Amino acid sequence: MSTFFFHGWGSSYHTEKEMTAAIKNAGVSNTIVRVNVNKNGQAKIIGKIAKNAKNPLVEVNFADNKLTNAHGSYTKYQGILFNRCKICQM
Repeated sequence: MSTFFFHGWGSSYHTEKEMTAAIKNAGVSNTIVRVNVNKNGQAKIIGKIAKNAKNPLVEVNFADNKLTNAHGSYTKYQGILFNRCKICQM
C-alpha cells in the first residue's frame, strides 16, 4: 500500500523530502517516487515502484501551489490522481 504526501499552500514537494527520506532511512520503506501535477490536473510520475516495493512513498507536487479553492480544484486533482494513477492501486 502506497503512502501519499501532499504539501500545503504555497509549498512544494521539497517540504516532503526530509520526511520521506527519514522514513526510508529508518527501513520502513524502500521506494520514493514523485507525482508532479500541473495546473490542468495532469499528473506525471517521476520514478518507478517495483513489484516488491516495501511501503512505497509518493510525494505529490502541485504546480498550482497557491490555489485557494481547496474544495474545488485541489480535491478534483487529488481524485484524478487517485483514480487514474496505477501506483495508487499498489
